[in-house]
Formats: sequence, C-alpha cells, structure tokens
Amino acid sequence: MKRLMCLLLMFVMLILTSCESKKETIACHDCGKEISASSAFCEHCGVSVKKDVTDSTETSTTNLNDEKETEKTTEAETTTKPYTEKNTKPYTKPSTQVITEDSNRVPGVSIGRVYVQLDSAAGAEPFISWKNDSGKVIKYITFTAVPYNAVGDIVSSTIGNETYVDLKITGPFGPAGEDFAERGNSYIVNGKKYTCNCQPEDGKNIYYWDDDYNEIPLPESEYKNIYRSSSWEPVWYNSTIRKVVVTKVYVEYMDGSTETIKNPPIKIFDFYSKYYG
Repeated sequence: MKRLMCLLLMFVMLILTSCESKKETIACHDCGKEISASSAFCEHCGVSVKKDVTDSTETSTTNLNDEKETEKTTEAETTTKPYTEKNTKPYTKPSTQVITEDSNRVPGVSIGRVYVQLDSAAGAEPFISWKNDSGKVIKYITFTAVPYNAVGDIVSSTIGNETYVDLKITGPFGPAGEDFAERGNSYIVNGKKYTCNCQPEDGKNIYYWDDDYNEIPLPESEYKNIYRSSSWEPVWYNSTIRKVVVTKVYVEYMDGSTETIKNPPIKIFDFYSKYYG
C-alpha cells in the first residue's frame, strides 16, 4: 500500500512539473536519461536528483563567470595599439600634395617638351622630356596623357578606343643637376631644346650641340636645366593624332610621400613627326 502511495505521489509530481514552463534538461546520474532540470525525482527510475541539479546549476554559473573573465582578458590582450617603428619612433603618415596650374608651389616634376611620333601603322608613340625639381629621390612617375588632332579636338585610338592613358616610368631618379640619364638628355633654355651629352668621353665636361652642331660646354650652373627623355611604344592608333597633352603627373617618392600635379605647364609643344623604321 505504501509503495502504491509513493508511486501515486510521484505521478502527481510529474504532472505538476509538466505544467510548468519548459526549462533545460539534465541527465539523471543513476539511469542517464534526460529529465527536467527542475525535477526533484527522475521520472524514469525514481531516484532523487535535487542535489545534482543544484550542483549542475552551480557548475554552470561558475563556467559562465569563467567565460566572462576569459573574454575580458582576451579583449585586453588584443586591444589595437598605435603603430610604432621598433616601438621607438612614432608613425608619421607620408605627405600627399596636390598642385594645380594656378598653385604658387613649385611642382616636384617639370615638363620641358612633349611630342608624338607616328609609325607606318598609325601607331602614336609619345615622348616626354622632364626633370626632378623636388630635391628628393623619385620612385615612380605616372603621366596622364591625351591625344589631339590638327584642329584641337581630343581623339581616341581606333584600336581599343583609349583616349586618356597613364604612362608610368620607374626610378630611382635623383634631383635635377645631380642625376643624369646615360642617354636621352636634353638641354632646354629660352624655349629651345638642344641635345645634351651628359656622359662625354675623353674626360670632357658635359656639353650640348648648338644649331650648327658645335659642342658647347655646359657650365655647372646650367645643369638644373637638363631634362631626361622618356618614350613609350605606340599607345594609340590613329593617323589624325598631331599632338599629345599631359593633363596630370602623379609622383611617388622614395620617402613614401606623393604629389599630384594637375595641368602641368609645358615649355615646348611639338607637333607630330612621321618615321618609318
């Protein structure tokens, strides 16, 4: 009779617990089956599990606190610190300058001459004479160029339809008057361009050829007017191209700084010349 009463009491308790809101389940330590975390007895084997539930809750709370402490520690360890070079020198962002045609600042690169040659396939090869007036060493220079026809209209390539093209050269290029190319140098003064020999033989000084092809020694004070010459394979194909204009120069220096020169002044504009090589 007592056993029947115990079983009846257990049945009533199970009905009451099933009416409560659904909670987490735990495993019975005796039979291993899942029961409600709020149950006082295992509904399968009748063993009291109240103590186990309490222990499990305490363990769960402890683990949660440990996780929070771990998160705090991790967050503190991964906090981003300001960039320093070898932890001694503060990081300084390289300067970026933008120079326009009306700017009073002297641009780091000046252009002496721009012209274009057409080959027998109407391929237009641009030539640019330039010099480094920045006093710094240049890493890269990118000239943005656009072609024009004889009546002053912008034209595009018949192959690829390109109009504006970026022409890039790679340094290092030292300051004007100190660093010369092995070939392709020009001496430009008073709006005139002369071929200049900066690597003369027989111990001669730097010189240029005048209009009568005489060798004229160039004084050191004029070295600043020596320009490098850069050229590219055909970048446009259009037989009507007669002139090329540089609209922008983007300069990247070895110290990490950059400079953008918009609508740079050009000392000499030459119309095209044909060659059949």
